[in-house]
Formats: sequence, C-alpha cells, structure tokens
Amino acid sequence: MLVAGQIAGVLETNVASLASSAGPGPLALSNSWLIFMLPHSVITVSLVTVFYTRMNEHAAREDTVAFKADVAVALRAVALAMVLATAVLAVVSLPFARVFNGDFDATEQMAAVIVAYVAGLVPFGLLFVIQRSFYALTDTRTPFWFTLAQVVVVIAGVLLCSLLDRPWIAIGIAAVVSFAGTVQLLIAASSSPGRSGPAPHAASGARSSPT
Repeated sequence: MLVAGQIAGVLETNVASLASSAGPGPLALSNSWLIFMLPHSVITVSLVTVFYTRMNEHAAREDTVAFKADVAVALRAVALAMVLATAVLAVVSLPFARVFNGDFDATEQMAAVIVAYVAGLVPFGLLFVIQRSFYALTDTRTPFWFTLAQVVVVIAGVLLCSLLDRPWIAIGIAAVVSFAGTVQLLIAASSSPGRSGPAPHAASGARSSPT
C-alpha cells in the first residue's frame, strides 16, 4: 500500500511539472496541501485521539452500544469542525496564496488549488474517524482495500489531468484528490464497524492471536 501511495505521489509531481511554466506546479501543490492539512492536523487528529482511546476500550469489552456512540459522536464533532474550517480556508485562500506568490495571477491560481483541496476536507476528516474505528478492532485489511481504491482513482484521475490546459493541471490534480477521498469515504462508510459495532469476540480474538 505504501508503494502504491508513493507511485501516486510521484505521478502527481510529474504531471504537475508539466504546468510549471504556465500555471501552478509541484511547489504550489505542496504548499496548498500543507494549508489543507492545517485544520486536519490541529483539530481532527486531536479530537480523534481522544475518541480512539474510548473506541479501543469499548471494542475490547465488546460494548457495541458504547462503541457505536463513540464513532457517531466523533463523526459529528469532526464534521462540524471541518465544515467551519472549509468555509474559513475557502475565504482566506487568496491571502494564504499571496504569502507564497508575488504575482497576482499566480496567487489566483494557487488559491484555486487550495479551494480544490479544501473541497475534500470534510470527507478527509470523516474518513480519518472511520479508519480509526477499524483500527480499534485491529482490522487493517478493510482499510487496505478502500485505500487501494482511492489510490487507483487518484492515478487514473491524475493521468487524465495531463490532458488539461497547463494552467488547469494542478487545480485538476487537487480536485481529483478530493474526489478520490470522497469515493474512499463512501466505500469505507458502507462497511464501517460504527454501523453495527464490533463483532462478538472479534476484538478480543484479534488481540489474543499469536504474534
């Protein structure tokens, strides 16, 4: 999975390089991604860290009601925070882009990249919660499959972005990443343990298996 993710990352960089002379390139993509990650790193990770501990405890006790409640509350808290963060980042995308660019056209183009990334901020945060609900049950196989689906969508979408006019390539890549994250969320949510809770003996069985 790590290799597939690295391949997708290298592909994004190479395709974005096609636009370097006429639009935002790899550096603009990288800086836009860092801006996108700010609310996730500061808010979502902090919130989910608290709930993940509770998920682990309730999964170990096979307390289905409490486990589902943990997932539901975490999803609501992250959704609210990320909706607000999305609105704020969309509004301040131009001032943020201005920090990295002296030219107004370049600033506008990078702001568009930021907005394209930010469109996927809520799904990105919700997916983080759902992934942790699987990990609380020591289930790493299911996250592998829905992450693989996301990588496939990213690779296909980025390749298609190479056909765009150069000023639109980086914006297209950011939009593809947001779309792929939404697809990943939908797949993950359809099999989320938060819908049915931990299966009987699943958590304890996984923890007692020999290493």
